[in-house]
Amino acid sequence: MTPGFLWRNFKYAVLAIFIVAAVVTPTPDVVTQCIFAAPMLLLYLIGILVAWFFGRDREAPRIPDGP
Repeated sequence: MTPGFLWRNFKYAVLAIFIVAAVVTPTPDVVTQCIFAAPMLLLYLIGILVAWFFGRDREAPRIPDGP
């Protein structure tokens, strides 16, 4: 999972997060839904930062030359 992939699919993640927040919110209140969605969005963005931080030292695998 690369940070670029996570960032490109951010709009789908926001949609999924708000659907999950709408399901788990105890009231049909929009403010409460946003309160439930905010920490999940923050965790998603932190996940992008972690993927970027730990993935930047990795080199592309090299294909060995013939025998």
